[in-house]
Parts: sequence; C-alpha cells; structure tokens
Amino acid sequence: MDAIHEATGKTVYIKEVPTDSEELRIAQFVVQEEWLGDSRNHCVPVTKVFKDHKDPEISYMVMPFLRPVDSPPFEQVKEIIDFVDQILEVTVNCFPTSAPNVSIRRA
Repeated sequence: MDAIHEATGKTVYIKEVPTDSEELRIAQFVVQEEWLGDSRNHCVPVTKVFKDHKDPEISYMVMPFLRPVDSPPFEQVKEIIDFVDQILEVTVNCFPTSAPNVSIRRA
C-alpha cells in the first residue's frame, strides 16, 4: 500500500511482512550504516519498521515509493548500461532477478 510521509510529503510504500521473516531481517541488515554507503548496495532502503498494534506477528516496512523499471523509458545508452550492470551485480550476488523484483526510485 502507498501512503504520504507526513514530514516530507513524499509518497512511500508500506509493505506487510511477518515479524520473524528473513525478508525483514535482511532489509534491516542492509540499511545499517556500514552498508548504506556501499556503492554495491542497490537495495531499497527501509526507512522505518513498526509492528501491527493488534497482531505482534505482523510488521510493516516503510520504503520509498518506486516506479516500474520501464516507466519512463530509457533515454540514453548510458542509462541502459548502468541498469544492466546493476542487474547483473544483484543477480550474481543475491537472488534471481525478475520484473516484480526490479524497480527504480522516482525522480
């Protein structure tokens, strides 16, 4: 679900995940100070995590709202090369890459 961050007025994405999930642990790991400055870290930054007040087994991750990778279309060859380079880096180092797993930060 998307929402508006009150302090900044920017659109954010809120994702429901199990509190004890590996996805949540990994998301929190890659936003540690030592990883944020690493140019190889292409993970979506989780800006906040909070538990459901009715069900502690459910948590919510707040992240920047992303757009589909093909919207808008690439305009320069350099953009395509950078994109492919990052996709190959993630595919080799992390997990299989598929369209739903690939998004771009909104400009």
